[in-house]
Amino acid sequence: PSSRQGWGRINLAASVPLGAAGTRAAGIPTNFIAFDRLSNPFTAGGQSYGVCLDVTGSTEQLRVTLVWTDPAPAVLGDGSLVNDLDLRLMHGAKQLWPLPGLEDRVNNAERAVWSEPDVGRYYLEVKAHSLQRGSQAYAIALTGHVAHVAGATTEEMCLGPQATSPSPPPP
Repeated sequence: PSSRQGWGRINLAASVPLGAAGTRAAGIPTNFIAFDRLSNPFTAGGQSYGVCLDVTGSTEQLRVTLVWTDPAPAVLGDGSLVNDLDLRLMHGAKQLWPLPGLEDRVNNAERAVWSEPDVGRYYLEVKAHSLQRGSQAYAIALTGHVAHVAGATTEEMCLGPQATSPSPPPP
């Protein structure tokens, strides 16, 4: 542990205050969904994990956060990530996060915030960009007017074939 890596695992359920039904105060998200991938970590670079989401309202921000505890480097380094994971958020054929070419290669926490999300299906993907030391567990937290669509674990299953196939050129 260090000031760069943190001092322990976060208890996501205790970190986000959610009011009981009918008692939600202003600023408290409608739904909170967490995926703790401690028991199913990435074991090789290039692996990915997909989550299909159904956004049911646009009056609340859609917030998606990916966190992991990066292992210590083999030798004293420059603070670069040892294991690098990427967060990607899609809506239809449009990639919302990250903006192309702006992938985060520095931080072990990545967050996408969509202020007024369109109602509909979204696909969230976490990908092991680079694993230099062992397996990598991680956690994902989501808040907003959002529900998990179980069983739709690929982009095509979640968004349909039009989202993953390129558009034909104009005539």
